[in-house]
Amino acid sequence: MPPSRIFDENVEVYLARLAVSGPAPHPVIREMEEEAVRRAFPIVGPEVGRFFRQIAMLTRPRRVLELGSGFGYSALWWVFGSPETEVHLTDFDGANLELARGYAERAGVADRLHFHQGDALKVAQQLRGPWDIVFCDIDKKEYPAALGFAGEVLGPGGLLLYDNMLWDGRVVMPEGEWDENTEAVVATTRAIYRDPRWAASLLPVRDGVLMAVRR
Repeated sequence: MPPSRIFDENVEVYLARLAVSGPAPHPVIREMEEEAVRRAFPIVGPEVGRFFRQIAMLTRPRRVLELGSGFGYSALWWVFGSPETEVHLTDFDGANLELARGYAERAGVADRLHFHQGDALKVAQQLRGPWDIVFCDIDKKEYPAALGFAGEVLGPGGLLLYDNMLWDGRVVMPEGEWDENTEAVVATTRAIYRDPRWAASLLPVRDGVLMAVRR
C-alpha cells in the first residue's frame, strides 16, 4: 500500500506557494533552497522555516540544539528570528557543515552558529546544556533515543521539535506494513503524547512537525 497523501494536492501547492510568496529574511535562504533542489537534499523547507522563525521571535531562545543540521538551512531560520539566539549544529558529514558555515558567513550570522561534526546524539551528549530548544531531524530510527536525550537536557518550558512526524502519510498505513523508520516515528509520537512530562501537539505543517513543551 503506498503512503497516503497528507493534504489534497491542490492544498499542498497552495501552501507551498504561500511560503515563498513573501521576501525571505535573507537572499541566502533562496540560494539554499535551490541547492537542496539541485542535490535532492532534504531540508525542512520554507513552510517549516517560517514556523521556526516565528517560534524564535516569540520565545527568544538563548540556545538551540539541532540534531541533524544538513547544510544549515533550518539553523538560519532560528537566528533570523531572534538576535539573542545561538544555534549548535550537528551533522555526520563535515562537507555539509562547511557548506553551512559558508552560507552563514554570507548571511552575516556565522558568529552565532557552532558546528559539531559526528553522530548527532553522541556529539550532543558531549555538549554543555541546558538548552531552550532541541530540534530533531536525524535518522528516523534514532528518534526514540533522541526523546530520552531531550528529556534530560531540556528544563521546564524547554521546547522539543521533531520533523517528518507524518512521514509522508506512512503513519496511517496498517501496522503490519510499517518499516523500521515508520515504527520509530509512531513509537516516538505515542511516547511523547503519553508522557505527562510533555505537552505535545502534532502540527500538519509540511511533513508534520511535532512540538512538545517540557512541563
